[in-house]
Amino acid sequence: MYRGGTIPPRTTRHEVFDRYYKTKIFDEEKGTGDAQARDFLIDLVSEMRKHKADRLLRSYLRTNPMLREQIDDPTKTSAFTRLKDENILYEILPQQEVKFTYDRFFEYLLARSILLEPFDTERCLG
Repeated sequence: MYRGGTIPPRTTRHEVFDRYYKTKIFDEEKGTGDAQARDFLIDLVSEMRKHKADRLLRSYLRTNPMLREQIDDPTKTSAFTRLKDENILYEILPQQEVKFTYDRFFEYLLARSILLEPFDTERCLG
């Protein structure tokens, strides 16, 4: 991320994860990166949020058609394989649970997903 450069003295965790996301996954502003990996992570975080879990069984993830397509693809072109190769995700064996390597990065993606949702005034203020 800061290869060869110095880390600014006042860098927040959010700034570090923003830069990491833009470098490793997808830069929304430039439209560059791995859209397939971005979409996979959005769906994965959504499933984890729905189940209030930081890990899910690979067999359960196969019930989501978007995730199944990537999980069942054993090639290097699969977003799931690339995310594991980049040490963003890993599988806990023998249970075959899928989990983020760094819990803080999962929390960052979870916060992003919540903040990007439209604000529901009825639910929150009603």
